[in-house]
Amino acid sequence: MTYIRARYDNRPNTARQTLENLSMSSCREVIEWDYGDVGVMWGLVDYKKVLKMRKMPVAKMYLTAMILRNAHNTMNGSNTALYFELQPPTFEVWTAVGPRE
Repeated sequence: MTYIRARYDNRPNTARQTLENLSMSSCREVIEWDYGDVGVMWGLVDYKKVLKMRKMPVAKMYLTAMILRNAHNTMNGSNTALYFELQPPTFEVWTAVGPRE
């Protein structure tokens, strides 16, 4: 099995470390789906030749793309929600929560 990034890289691992690597690997893969979605939905934030550090607000652009992706997922669902067998909140509930302080 291929690990995305194993917490325990020293070999040989104990049985517990091997089990933790296996269980966490699948979760890390699912999280990467979210970042892949952002690149697919808003290709500009994934285009390295266009984005220029210190000349463009790259972090703000990516954060905005992630917020819009989350809003899209509340209305249309996502692979992550299907994988974990969870329903995302409705758009109304999601927007009613407001920003975190």
